[in-house]
Amino acid sequence: MLNRHLKIFFMCFCIVILLVGCGKKGEEPVKTEAKTGISSGFVKVDEAEIFYQIKGHGIPMMVPNVLGTLAHQLTFSKDIRQDIQLILVDLHGGGKSEPRALEKITRETLVDDLEQVRNELKLDKIVMFGHSNGVILSLEYIRKYPQNVSHLVLLCAGPKWWQFDDYVKKQQEYWDSFASNERKEILKANLEKFQPSNLSPVEALKQYFVAHAPRFFFNPNYDCSHYLLDSVRTNVVNHIFNVVWKDYDATSFLPHIRCPVLILMGRYDFQNPPTLWDGEKKKFPDYTFYVFEESGHFPMFEEQELFDKKLIEWIKSH
Repeated sequence: MLNRHLKIFFMCFCIVILLVGCGKKGEEPVKTEAKTGISSGFVKVDEAEIFYQIKGHGIPMMVPNVLGTLAHQLTFSKDIRQDIQLILVDLHGGGKSEPRALEKITRETLVDDLEQVRNELKLDKIVMFGHSNGVILSLEYIRKYPQNVSHLVLLCAGPKWWQFDDYVKKQQEYWDSFASNERKEILKANLEKFQPSNLSPVEALKQYFVAHAPRFFFNPNYDCSHYLLDSVRTNVVNHIFNVVWKDYDATSFLPHIRCPVLILMGRYDFQNPPTLWDGEKKKFPDYTFYVFEESGHFPMFEEQELFDKKLIEWIKSH
């Protein structure tokens, strides 16, 4: 029962993240704003087009997301762009990118799409940045294209996909042992108010995520509803999360990753707790591990100034 509940919970979370931005692509050319360092465009990949947005100047850092990049557009600070050039990439079915036929969306095609974007933008080595579901994608990219990655940053997720029993066990143990009674009571009260049968499917997903704020944010009463919009391609998301990444486990090749690795976690991220890396992080030949003490699943805006400082200093010193 616990395993089933957490699987449903995680899937709802991932789908709701997608609600942040999945509008259709317009007939727009590449856009550039010289003063702000912002540009955007599309890269043609087979029968589909991949949307990207570049923000800032400095060290190029690719931030891929199969669920759309608007959440990252809203949560990264403007200050970070003075030192790091954010390259936000919407993969198939996310954000403004067109979806492929489901049978053509595989681990290999998702990774090769990132490589196609890197080539089209004429980038040399990049910092690969994975957040949440993007951690697995980033690990798979560096497994196939290690020569193109100078640094690997893994934020708020572990090295396995979410359905493994040990993942579920660590998640529940962390909630049981570390969450305060007050936090647990807030979650309980939120769930008692949550009545999905009275809502549309999309609104139900949005409210589900809002109700579970105690599991995702340092502030258990945080209202994240302003991040959520109404467009979602559930068939693509279901395929990626239940087929493409099913049974994915990167732990066996962690020792073969030769570039510096930065693992960042939030102390109050009960969906992806820091304990997911217990027994695994030391497999990296060169790693740094840091936990943000007043963050949940989104340290880049929960502790924005500290996050920027830690990330920039680490990249420049490695």
